[in-house]
Amino acid sequence: MKKELIESGEGTAMDRAKAVLGRAISFEKKQGSENLVMLMWDMMPHVLARYSSRDKHLKDVNVSNFMQLACLSLPSKPNMTAIVRSAGFLTSILARHRNAGNDVLVTLEVAAIQLALYLLCMSVEMKDMRVLTMYINQENFLQVVSSSIEVTEPLRTIPSLRLLLHIAQYQYDHQTKGQLQLKNGQSMEIKGMQILVLLASQNLVIMQLTLQLLYILLINHLPQPAFKIQLRGTETISSSFVQVLFKQLQFLCVQNHSSIPRNGWKCLGAVLHYTSDRHPDPSLLPILATQPWTHLLFIVALLPTSPKLGCEFLYFLCWWLQHYITKNTGCNPNLRSKSKAAYPNLFSTSVTNISKRLLIDEDANPMEKQLRLLAMVRILLTNADLPEDVEKELRLKLQQSNFKPQDCSITILRPILFLSQ
Repeated sequence: MKKELIESGEGTAMDRAKAVLGRAISFEKKQGSENLVMLMWDMMPHVLARYSSRDKHLKDVNVSNFMQLACLSLPSKPNMTAIVRSAGFLTSILARHRNAGNDVLVTLEVAAIQLALYLLCMSVEMKDMRVLTMYINQENFLQVVSSSIEVTEPLRTIPSLRLLLHIAQYQYDHQTKGQLQLKNGQSMEIKGMQILVLLASQNLVIMQLTLQLLYILLINHLPQPAFKIQLRGTETISSSFVQVLFKQLQFLCVQNHSSIPRNGWKCLGAVLHYTSDRHPDPSLLPILATQPWTHLLFIVALLPTSPKLGCEFLYFLCWWLQHYITKNTGCNPNLRSKSKAAYPNLFSTSVTNISKRLLIDEDANPMEKQLRLLAMVRILLTNADLPEDVEKELRLKLQQSNFKPQDCSITILRPILFLSQ
């Protein structure tokens, strides 16, 4: 049956083999057994090696079906040698199939990218960085994956986005001195305009994955990241692009789907983080932080029907407040005063309403508690015109918590990586 699946040229035999093996894998999974799964994964490097060497007995569609079946269930005790070998053959196969033009090769590409993700996740889970190192140093492989996010079909875009996100996140998490360095020293460039297109997608999964990838691209301070945003051949992200991106993220913060606003707030915070720490234009942060539209977003976020103020919102809030307590931003000092003169009550009104919400919401985890208390400290440091009772409650809350802001920094919020998304 396995021979039929990977070598048969007859559609009927191939379909029969795929259906039977699929049912057998599902049955074994329910029974808590994985004999067939282990057999298929043990075969994986041999099948990919033969296909990579252009074995004429292996058809594109057959290998695609084999990879799809293997991804139905992962082995509980994977063989790392087989995983690394499979990843090596897979990168060369994908690099060879650049600009896949027919349906069979597109299906093969999707299956290969999905398999590449599972190989990466299994290896990192076992604390083995060889697959990750291989991926970030295979330029042609990364080009194929990144080019797949430029197509309009979610079937191709979603697996590619998910793989790019995992590569970027794992590199950020596991980068240590002397490890995971790019051999050629050049990062793969993701077009800034393509990010804007993906953020405007009607597909919620594409939007969510793009937001998570964007967050990593913005906070990644590694000297040699696997990916970076590229704009018309320039190294620096332009101020105009950041402003357009900021406005598009603000729009996403008022979407009905719960996960989109959460990730939108997180990315807004990352934009402020990026402009505060690494962008060369000192006037950009005040422009972003003093936008009146932000106060309308606060009104929506504070509605009784809105979710509680989670880590993502608090992360943005801390960076937003930081601008108002920074005495020397190195930019035009009239920018802030002009904004406050034109909208004299917006800031204090928003901060007052946020303070009231911070005082009643309960913390879901230690990170949320830390960000909430830090936000309270920064609200007080802005010298906003708070009602006396609200200011008193904030100070009492901080006193009871024994919170020491000098020992606290704004925590980097790690994207949650779900293979099922």
